[in-house]
Amino acid sequence: MPGKAANYRVFGLGIYAFLVFALTAGACLMAGGEGDYIVIARPWSAPGEASRIAAQAGGTLISTGRWPFIVVTRPGLPARQEQAGFMTALHRAGAVFVFRSIFSAGCYQKDAA
Repeated sequence: MPGKAANYRVFGLGIYAFLVFALTAGACLMAGGEGDYIVIARPWSAPGEASRIAAQAGGTLISTGRWPFIVVTRPGLPARQEQAGFMTALHRAGAVFVFRSIFSAGCYQKDAA
């Protein structure tokens, strides 16, 4: 049976993980004007599912993400209605999370060195 010290350590790690996630999400949600959208599909979905979601919502693919379930997109010409409408279309197409972000460059695929 673990002692109190182990319980405090697990609790502290949980708080730390939550703060890292919250700060990262906050940075991704900060945006201004028209910009890129980070689309996250289910991690276990087939390769190309995030691209299909972006295309179905009328988006223009900007980049694939570091992982196959992430893409960066922006509203395509037919989808240049209000931005809330584009986010709704992405969710209806199957996106799990959609972030409007000026910091989307961090989600671009790593260049092969």
